[in-house]
Amino acid sequence: MPALPATESRDKPMGPIFVFKIGGKSLKLDYPHSFALGDQLLHSGHLSSAKTIFETLGRVSNRGPRAKIMLAFCHARSNEFAACSATLTTAFEGDKESISENLHSALVFQTLGFRSDAIDTLRGLASRLAGLPTICLLLGDFFALQGDPDKASDCWKMAIKRDAFRGGVALAANRRLRSARGERPVHGHGRADPSSVHS
Repeated sequence: MPALPATESRDKPMGPIFVFKIGGKSLKLDYPHSFALGDQLLHSGHLSSAKTIFETLGRVSNRGPRAKIMLAFCHARSNEFAACSATLTTAFEGDKESISENLHSALVFQTLGFRSDAIDTLRGLASRLAGLPTICLLLGDFFALQGDPDKASDCWKMAIKRDAFRGGVALAANRRLRSARGERPVHGHGRADPSSVHS
């Protein structure tokens, strides 16, 4: 799935618009909806398509490391641990708090099936890094996989609260909460059905 270059929106508040080709369709999405689509593709197993989206979003300088964290997760899920580490090192340049190292450990632990270790590591990061809502999003996912839906929901709610942009992390967390309540997902304009996508 090739990502076409981002083009600037005429509506300045929306920021850049990204064009992605998904399942034979060309989609024009803003940053939050691109992030949510990448997340949806990642969770439905379309890793190469998700990587393409997060690589593109990772070049946006004013959104922090959220897309690079998700790209690193894609790498970890593909057992590309060196790429996971390199992506996180780039995301947290000058990292004096060992965020990249701890996050890398958590993603590798999760991929290898050491869920308790992954959760403990992410929980420590979430408690000291309120500015990184993506960590709460992933922590909720890890709790869900461990079979603890209440803690998962708490983490997703925290991700929404911490997403200062009310952007892609909040959209992704809201989708998880709706799904946990058994509600049908709400598809925004330009959303693709990932079941029609081939990685």
